[in-house]
Amino acid sequence: MKSFKKWFDLPWMQNKTPDDKHFYRRGFTRQYLARKRRVKELWIGSGILALTFPVPAFLMILGLLCCFLSFAFLDEYPL
Repeated sequence: MKSFKKWFDLPWMQNKTPDDKHFYRRGFTRQYLARKRRVKELWIGSGILALTFPVPAFLMILGLLCCFLSFAFLDEYPL
């Protein structure tokens, strides 16, 4: 299966070394992985909060807020 996936990968996707300047390899840097971890914690926390208060209007507001914060944290520009 791995060789099958490798056949469809583009040449620049096969290199997984972290690089701040490259648009794809930026996701493998330590800083970006820390941001992804923070977003994961945000979604877990909001999921617990959603289970605590299962009101549809609150769930919609919470989901939209979490989406906005996720995009803001994972933005390419530094915080």
